[in-house]
Amino acid sequence: LLHSSRLDCACSLQSHTSPLRKPQSGPGLAFVAITDAISEMSVGPLWAILFFFMLFLLGLDSQFGMLESLLTSLKDEFPVLNRARKELVSGSICLFLFIAAIPMAFQGGLYIVDILDN
Repeated sequence: LLHSSRLDCACSLQSHTSPLRKPQSGPGLAFVAITDAISEMSVGPLWAILFFFMLFLLGLDSQFGMLESLLTSLKDEFPVLNRARKELVSGSICLFLFIAAIPMAFQGGLYIVDILDN
């Protein structure tokens, strides 16, 4: 609760001092508005490190859940995958998803994410 009130206070200070940089919505929120609010806190670099470490762990945890659900559904649909080593199948899925995500890291990637999200 205290962290939320500090964040609201920092965002309101941000909006009064700089009308051109309003907090965004979507993927830009974590990298623009929240980082600006964290920089206003005491011991800001420590909070920034903890915040981005938390984002990394959330992404990693989400990846485990998505990989396991995809792996289970593929093994149910194609029983031949049950005979293959789980590490090989998981690695193949991760490699395919990595290659499919490469275009999202380039200049038009935010548009691709927006198309897939909506």
